[in-house]
Amino acid sequence: MILVHLGHVPLDQHHHRGLFEAYARDHLFVYVEKPPRRWLARGGGAGSLSEAFASGVVPERGFVHASIRGPLPLERFGAVTEWNWWLGLRALLRWLRPRTTAPVVLSLQTPCLLPTFRGLGADLRVYQVIDDYVGLAPDPFMAHRVARSHARSLREADVVWAISETLADAVRPLRADVRLTTTGVDHARFAAARGGPPNPEVGRVGSPRIGLVGVLNDRVDWNLLEAIARRRADWHLVLVGPVRHAGPETGPALDRLLRLGNVVRIGEVEEDQLPACIAGFDVCLVAYRTGPGTLGINPLKLYQYLAVGKPVVATPLPVAMEFGDLVRVARTVDQFEAAIAASLLDGEAAAMVAARQRRAHACDWGAIATDRAAILA
Repeated sequence: MILVHLGHVPLDQHHHRGLFEAYARDHLFVYVEKPPRRWLARGGGAGSLSEAFASGVVPERGFVHASIRGPLPLERFGAVTEWNWWLGLRALLRWLRPRTTAPVVLSLQTPCLLPTFRGLGADLRVYQVIDDYVGLAPDPFMAHRVARSHARSLREADVVWAISETLADAVRPLRADVRLTTTGVDHARFAAARGGPPNPEVGRVGSPRIGLVGVLNDRVDWNLLEAIARRRADWHLVLVGPVRHAGPETGPALDRLLRLGNVVRIGEVEEDQLPACIAGFDVCLVAYRTGPGTLGINPLKLYQYLAVGKPVVATPLPVAMEFGDLVRVARTVDQFEAAIAASLLDGEAAAMVAARQRRAHACDWGAIATDRAAILA
């Protein structure tokens, strides 16, 4: 089986790379992305895919990172960009088809990349619902555009899966056959960080360290974090991650937090340093607001924290509440403070550490890739 995945971000920024690498152990996985947009297009076609297979032989398994460029000019316009994706992808699939007898699966993970699935030479078309796309739209015009693309992708896909029950419920009116899956973690890599030295920047912060990793934007409950930091000057709040698609509240909130003496922002770290960052925390946070755009979240950080064996305190996301006694869920500032304090007392109990790591192991990317590949087969 050949899995061709349209990348909405550069490969080195994609949080599901562990899943892609797991697919590549038994199948050929092709991650396709576009070069930076320009006003004038420079050709089109299979691009770097033909270069990757210069011998003309397409292997049965492995990981290929390819890029495509469509032929239409003025691709800074949204509609032109979508059609360039479609035309470039069609050329890539046409190049691939006569060189293999393996079935080709085309997967899409965000709704506004293609104008349509139709006309593309794939045996299966997969639409992956990994977020509340409409709820995240920055304005009503974009929400309307995203909603139309989302509905079209749901109708045209052969297989649809969603990574949380909340997201699955939202798409069932259009796709009653939606499959429920989950997000995951490279369990071995994160578990190996336990007991090892922390990331040096984290290690320089005083204890106890209350850590949060992930993209920093308006989905984070900044008021909650600020209240905790002000109440407990003896705790050190460590924020690890880039600011992306921030919204109007994130910048001012970070400015206020960083003026406090007990808040440190480390910024984005390399993926291979993330386990060591988490290993340096005493308690880990999942601190999203609850409301439109967040209730369907199934955050990677939750599984990463558990794989390292760390105690987790979370706001009441539906996914967090599925983890029972492994995750402390708190609804108010008082409850959040009390949950962190309790986790500092009992978070390193050997039985709890083992239970967290067992639960994370069940969501290893390898297991998820095997399950999804069986569905596709």
